[in-house]
Amino acid sequence: MKRPLIIFAAVFFAALLLLVGYLGGRRQPVGTAAPAGTPVSSPSSAKEILYWYDPMEPAQHFPKPGKSPMGMDMVPKYAGDEAGAEGVRIDPGTVQNLGIRTTSVERRVLSTAVRVPGTITWNPREATTVSARVDAVISKLWVRAPYTQV
Repeated sequence: MKRPLIIFAAVFFAALLLLVGYLGGRRQPVGTAAPAGTPVSSPSSAKEILYWYDPMEPAQHFPKPGKSPMGMDMVPKYAGDEAGAEGVRIDPGTVQNLGIRTTSVERRVLSTAVRVPGTITWNPREATTVSARVDAVISKLWVRAPYTQV
């Protein structure tokens, strides 16, 4: 008599947990971010928008926001966002999230040995096939698989 009662209690408890998880996942906290595509008041909205472009086709410019011919939401290009002579620009939030640290380059001797993994292989672009006039057999192969340490 106890075994069916224990099974029923376990199934009831699992169903209750699923219900609580489902209802908790549907409820959004008050301070959530707005969904993509909705205008959000931010410091960048005070800048002048030069044009709108498709992130997949940055060369196409459009005068108004909306959907691009590829079906994606268009992104605004602001007046102060011109790429400078630095080259690649990474969003400061991304730099912070990834923990990227930068420093100036200097030539010096390393204080400790650096051990890194590596692979020795041939350059397939320079590989050539040589046809031998006699048949041959490999008698001993010291490396049995690709990427084996030598």
